Amino acid sequence: MATTGKRRATPKRKTGPIVMAGALTIALLGVGGVILANGSDEPPMSVSGPLKTEATPSDIPAKDVLRVSSLNVLAARHTAPKKKASKADTRPGAGKPARKRTPVELPAKSRYVDQVATRHGLDVFGVQGLSSTEITGVTKAGSKWASYPIKQPRAQVYRAAVTWRTDVWRRVGADTKRVMLGKTAVPVPYVKLRHKKSQRELYVINVPERARKSPNDTINGTTIAAQLSADGTPHVFTGSAARDSQPENAAKPTIESMPDPFGNGDPLQVAKASLSRTESSSSFRVGSYNILGSDHTGNFGKPGNGGSNRMNHAIGNIRARNLDVVGFQEMQSPQRAKYKAATGWPLYPDSRFRDVEGHNSIGWNPSVWELVSAHTEPITYFKGEIVQMPYILLKHKASGEEVYFANFHNPATTKRRGNNKHWRNVATAREISLFKRLRATGKPLIVTGDMNEKHAYYCPVTAATDLRSAGGGSTSPCAPAAPVRIDWVFGSNEITFSDYAITGDSRASDHQLISAEASLASIAKPAEFNLGDLVLSPGTPAADMRPWAPANVRIRSAYEALESNHIDVVGFQELTPTQFTGFKNLSAENWDSYPRALGEEADTRSTIAWRTSTWALVPGDSGAFTVPGSGKQTTKVPWVKLRNVETSEEVYVVNTFNPVGRATEQTAAWRRQADAKVLAMVEKLAKQGIPVLVTGGLTQAAATCAGVDSRQLKLAAKPDQPPCSKGKIATKDQILGTSGVSFTNFSVVRDQAVREATDAALITADARVDSKTTSGNGTR
Repeated sequence: MATTGKRRATPKRKTGPIVMAGALTIALLGVGGVILANGSDEPPMSVSGPLKTEATPSDIPAKDVLRVSSLNVLAARHTAPKKKASKADTRPGAGKPARKRTPVELPAKSRYVDQVATRHGLDVFGVQGLSSTEITGVTKAGSKWASYPIKQPRAQVYRAAVTWRTDVWRRVGADTKRVMLGKTAVPVPYVKLRHKKSQRELYVINVPERARKSPNDTINGTTIAAQLSADGTPHVFTGSAARDSQPENAAKPTIESMPDPFGNGDPLQVAKASLSRTESSSSFRVGSYNILGSDHTGNFGKPGNGGSNRMNHAIGNIRARNLDVVGFQEMQSPQRAKYKAATGWPLYPDSRFRDVEGHNSIGWNPSVWELVSAHTEPITYFKGEIVQMPYILLKHKASGEEVYFANFHNPATTKRRGNNKHWRNVATAREISLFKRLRATGKPLIVTGDMNEKHAYYCPVTAATDLRSAGGGSTSPCAPAAPVRIDWVFGSNEITFSDYAITGDSRASDHQLISAEASLASIAKPAEFNLGDLVLSPGTPAADMRPWAPANVRIRSAYEALESNHIDVVGFQELTPTQFTGFKNLSAENWDSYPRALGEEADTRSTIAWRTSTWALVPGDSGAFTVPGSGKQTTKVPWVKLRNVETSEEVYVVNTFNPVGRATEQTAAWRRQADAKVLAMVEKLAKQGIPVLVTGGLTQAAATCAGVDSRQLKLAAKPDQPPCSKGKIATKDQILGTSGVSFTNFSVVRDQAVREATDAALITADARVDSKTTSGNGTR
């Protein structure tokens, strides 16, 4: 989504800033009251999986630049504004045409069909009763639909088209055949689609419902279906044929009648359908290996061979087992360098963070696996120290299947380190919580690690999840198979293990290599999709149809706007618990947030979220502070410290909260008090020597202006000018930063996705973090 090069007039509705820092993009979203709709099982549509938008490399900021933006998404309680009665304008020149160009509005039916299809999570549907212009409007409404045929007959009763999501389906072929209804030849369109994920193909045939002159008329599509399915491709009907008959080899969805969404008597039917898939399996070999850190060599009675030489033996052990993925522990930087040079395998997190976090890197064979996404989870280590430990999503190149791999090293109890039983228990609980989150995505999961526990790890993990040890064992009663070790390989129920082995020798490590062959049977799952059938009457849509999308469509549009504008950090406003959960589900694979779950210290209404491929939460550096709300209410406003995963630059982000209420002196007083609290926190954080970015905006009160000046805050909109003018902040379009941040490319975006998300605008700017400032606390 391209940003506009010229700033437009500021909308009257108050917006909150979206800030991006050091290759970071920060956004503020006011999304009060949005209710998310259930989607399909396909990740691009489902609220249980992320929406993905391809980025254009030329639009992505440089590593040391972050894009800041501000977006206020229209709340669900806001309805269409009432039109004010126009008054005669007697000013000179009032009769002249306005210079401002009016945007071309999509047809009302087009917008509404897009909203209904999105609301019900449809992947493909037959639509009837739309004109050529309206069909074209549907394809433009969400930038995700394609239709056939675009050109429709003049006679409304013959109008029918097949519409599909372009991120779920690819068109293979399309045509129109004629079926006789009495002496009338009725045009019946069909499309052959290929499901992008499963590569299965399907014919969708849409028989015009309104071509029937009486309820007893039957338009039989069996002849068309027989011709099309000669190659064995399944088919599905929408329209009258879906009601009349479904031939033998048709995909038979269970059709559910939905409440009329149009308010004019038009029927809507939605069905969940599936395409069976030829059963097959893919196999790979996985291991867990504690290779004894380089600085352990010769100490504490450990093997005395040098770390680099021991790495040669470890690589030999891995090659002997022909492994494709390995979870390492104690893999210190000299050993990582040796391993990469000898194998050419990538590692994560490797040296992206502190060296201790690289100790637990996961390595994979790039000829077998492709990295989809990489993340870390905060786990308690010795004496409760938080260490970020990795989990990654890999795509199996041969089968196309995606599998999560997670790797951990829980703290041992030793004479030198003391008793860490409590911290192992905390680590185990956090890991189990992560396993549940990852399994909720529906993807297989493999866990490796040195857990420094035997039964005390095996039993709670297998009791709370569907994970099973590669070495075998039972869950009732809980009994891992002998020999029981502290090093583990677990897999979810789609994984079948064989050839489990404990190998290796003391020339490599004081631990042995745990490995097995894993077979993945989950690729035999059918490809599921949501099928819809919409029939529109010749009349106009319902009178109460809003000029913007419903709430659930707005949250999706807002998410797409963030993705296409390469936003890395977003500060939400008015985020309800339901919306918080919906956003977490949508963004599970590539975003993290503070708070991370409902019920934590910070209020979810002011959640801060960030893209994990670019930014990571600095452990122990986040919190919330209390600001006044309306009346006697208070709100816990969050702040976080984020570290760029590539450059290690750090930045604080504070997301403000502005009390709502009528324009009274009391409301103004509450807002000034909230501003004072925010500015005090900014001053406190800035003393750490780390730049601070503020999302959410401040009021334009004189007291606030004085506080902004005294703290030397700057506005992204006017970085080269004083922030205050005539006793108030110079602009309502606020993105603020402390010293150490420079802003460029401020702009106001009002493209299609933004208009679907809000009646305001997307405010963006690029910000650069001064690396000299970032090194102030020595936590690089």
